[in-house]
Amino acid sequence: MRSPWPGENEQPHETPAPRSAPADPFPRRRTDRVERATGVLVAAGALLAVVLAVLTSVSLHGSGVRQAANDAVDRVAVTATLTAPVEASPGLDATMSPGVGAAVPATWTGPDGSLHTGTVPVMGPQPAETSVPIWVDRTGALAPPPVTETQAAVTSVVGGLLVLLAGGLLLAGVRAGVRARCAALNHRAWAREWAEVGPRWSAGAGF
Repeated sequence: MRSPWPGENEQPHETPAPRSAPADPFPRRRTDRVERATGVLVAAGALLAVVLAVLTSVSLHGSGVRQAANDAVDRVAVTATLTAPVEASPGLDATMSPGVGAAVPATWTGPDGSLHTGTVPVMGPQPAETSVPIWVDRTGALAPPPVTETQAAVTSVVGGLLVLLAGGLLLAGVRAGVRARCAALNHRAWAREWAEVGPRWSAGAGF
């Protein structure tokens, strides 16, 4: 018989119990978690290395362009006259190897018309009174060749690549070291587990 009072015949609703997550058939080992975290860190480090390489390249290019602009104003090409002959050294070919030169006394006139004396680099044997091109600054002092924008671009690219290479080698070393350490830990864990399971396996009491 139904009760005349509303709500008396209603059955209380039962809240279903939360379902438990199914057991992972392949549980993660601590070393697996370490390797996964290392992979994430290495990926972040690779992105950081790329950013640093780009910043280094941009910085070197800017410095090189400014140096090239300064050299274009400060460097002047003049002709020096050798005051002594350059003889071939014993054991060396008369043409000499590229990049090998001798410091020879010479005279030259600076941009302001003043006479200068000093030693200039000369490639290979040369007689006295030979004219050789040199670079000087605005005071007439001997100076290195000016930096060009092409050299600045090459230097910036090489610098960026070196930073990227160094970062890549460092990250690869870290990743390899962590993986080797985790592999060693796993090997020891497997050895301990086999020490427990092996005798039962051999006796037929296990699997």
